[in-house]
Amino acid sequence: MLVTVCVGVVAEYCNGEAFQPRCTGSDVIVTLSARYGRMKVGRCVEVEPGFESMLEDPRYLGCSTDVLDVVSRHCSGRSECQLRVNDQTFDNVNSCYTSMKMYLEVAYMCVSGELILFLTLLFSFLTKPLTTSTATLVCKST
Repeated sequence: MLVTVCVGVVAEYCNGEAFQPRCTGSDVIVTLSARYGRMKVGRCVEVEPGFESMLEDPRYLGCSTDVLDVVSRHCSGRSECQLRVNDQTFDNVNSCYTSMKMYLEVAYMCVSGELILFLTLLFSFLTKPLTTSTATLVCKST
């Protein structure tokens, strides 16, 4: 089984920052994935001295919750949006220790209005269990 998906932008937004995608012309935002938690060490999560042993604890690092519905509700189908990254925005997300700062990781792309139907159908197909089928989406920059 091979599934290839083209993604326009994948980025991390730390607690307190704003996710502010903007598309040009008549293009609109399509949110492909969104996770809120502490997925990995990086710009938003640093390893503090003395906490190295905590990296093995899945509620300290590697914990996240799918928040695609929240981000899509605010941004998908619009040319721009703003979503503040904080615990209030993602209420009831408790995949990590509550005392830890979490961040948002989002994958989205800007598409023309004509592609919305195609992408909706493709997403519907890709979210169903694949058996022996192969799905490939080839991306072309314009």
